[in-house]
Amino acid sequence: MILVDTTILLRFYLDPDCTALLQEVLQRDSHWVAPSTWRSGMCNVLGRYLQQGELELEAALDLLNGAERLLSNSEVEPASSDVLCLAQSSGCSAYGCELIALACELETVLITFDPSLLTYFPSIALTPTAFLASEG
Repeated sequence: MILVDTTILLRFYLDPDCTALLQEVLQRDSHWVAPSTWRSGMCNVLGRYLQQGELELEAALDLLNGAERLLSNSEVEPASSDVLCLAQSSGCSAYGCELIALACELETVLITFDPSLLTYFPSIALTPTAFLASEG
């Protein structure tokens, strides 16, 4: 099991340069989990793409449905107290600390492109490339 953030989901579906890399991650570990907040983050980005004419509604809905299937029964929530403790000690956003708290609770890694999480939590937050290079 690995924890993924919204940027991983978006790039999996929207960034052809990342899709193959993230498919490798999925092949290595097909049990992806995410906090339920992934939907609002994804809808926020997809909404901007729709408003800017960069994506058609049908494509956005297909993408969202694909992500929902991928994460079916795989949404988790962290302890709020852990999130705030991490936010105080790291200086990272509460959203980012939510991901780190979850990874710790689940005893897994977070796959992300978020530079602050990669910097502050290098043993927990990994890029897809680093995850694939690690022993699993």
